[in-house]
Formats: sequence, C-alpha cells, structure tokens
Amino acid sequence: MNISGHIANIPLFAGLPDEQCQALATIVADKIFERGQIIFSEGDEGTGFYVVIEGRIRVYKLSPEGKAMRGPGFTWL
Repeated sequence: MNISGHIANIPLFAGLPDEQCQALATIVADKIFERGQIIFSEGDEGTGFYVVIEGRIRVYKLSPEGKAMRGPGFTWL
C-alpha cells in the first residue's frame, strides 16, 4: 500500500478526499525503529506525530523513582 493509502486508513484522516491524502503524503517522513529503541521521552518537544504502520510499540510513563507506571489505556505487549 502506498503512503496516501495508509493515511486514508488512519481514523483521524477518515473521509479526506484522495487529493488531500496525497498532499499529506508529500510531507511524511518514513522512519524505521529498532526493537527497544526509544522514539521520544516525556518532556521532548513535540515536532509532529507518529503513526504505526507495522509492528507494535510500548508506551509508558516513568515514576519519579524511574520505574515504569501502568495506567488506564496502557497495555503491555
């Protein structure tokens, strides 16, 4: 599937005309991350957003003691 096709399947962009999905595809930065690689951390400047096309990610928040905290909506993979 091409990038504009992936964009069209993202709920946030559901219903956008093909031309707009194709326009968004021109600004996509395709990135591949290795297992265990940190993508971003709390406090990092938000410069965009990520969409997982393939694979899985783990999202968690560290406590002040540096331990992973699990909360509503978080699932350990």
